[in-house]
Amino acid sequence: MLTKEGIIIKSNKYQETSKLVHVLTSDGLKTYLVRGANNFKSKNYAYSLELTKIQFESNRKNTFDIITLGKVEDNYTNIKTNTKSLYDTIEIFELVYSLSDHVIDTKILYSFLSNILDSINNHYHEYYLTIFKLKLLYLLGVGPDFKGGCAKCQKSELYAYDLEIGKAFCKECFSMTQNSIYADEFEVFRFLYLMKFEHLTNEVLDPLPKYQTHLDEFLDRYYDYYLGYKSKSKRIINKM
Repeated sequence: MLTKEGIIIKSNKYQETSKLVHVLTSDGLKTYLVRGANNFKSKNYAYSLELTKIQFESNRKNTFDIITLGKVEDNYTNIKTNTKSLYDTIEIFELVYSLSDHVIDTKILYSFLSNILDSINNHYHEYYLTIFKLKLLYLLGVGPDFKGGCAKCQKSELYAYDLEIGKAFCKECFSMTQNSIYADEFEVFRFLYLMKFEHLTNEVLDPLPKYQTHLDEFLDRYYDYYLGYKSKSKRIINKM
C-alpha cells in the first residue's frame, strides 16, 4: 500500500535519464529523484509530470530522496486542456513553489491546494485564482485585517481597505490612494477572504460582479508590498 500522497508542482531534468520532482505533500514541499523518468516508455514517467497528484513510496540514498514506487491518482486532464485554467494553475504553482516554505501549517496548505485544483478541474471559475491568492495570505501570516471596525473611528460599516496601512476604513474616513480598494470591489474582496472555501461554489460565485482582474492586480501589489514577491509566470503569460 502506497503511504504518501502529493502534487507535483515542478520537475527538472536530472542527468540524462532522470528527473528531480518538487512535490507538495502534507509535510510541505519536498524534492525527490525519479530514475528513468525522462524516457516516456519508462514506468516512472507518468508520476514525474507536473500537475499530477500521485501516491508513492520513497527511500533516502546519499543526498537524495528517491521515489521507488508510485501511481497516478489524478492527471487533472480538464485543467491541462483548458488554456484559462492552465494559466491560473501555473500562477498558483509558482506561488506554492516560491512561498510554501513560509507556511507553518503545511497540512492545510496541501488540503487547500488539492481542493482548489479539484474545483478548477471539475468546474472552472475565473475567481478561483483570486480565492487562492487571498486565502494563501492567511497561511503566510499577512492576511488583511478586518477586525475592530474602521481603523480611525471604529465604525462597523467598512467601505475600503488600504494596503500600506493594512487596515479597513468606513466611507467617511477613507482616503483614496493607488494602493486601496473600495466600494463594491472591497465587498467582494472581503467576502472571498472571509467565506470558507467549501461554501464558494459556482452558484455563489456566478452572481458576484466581475472584479477578478482588478482584485488580482491589487493582490499582486499586496504580495509585492508584504512579501517582495512578483510573479514571473504572469509576466510571461501576459505577453503571450
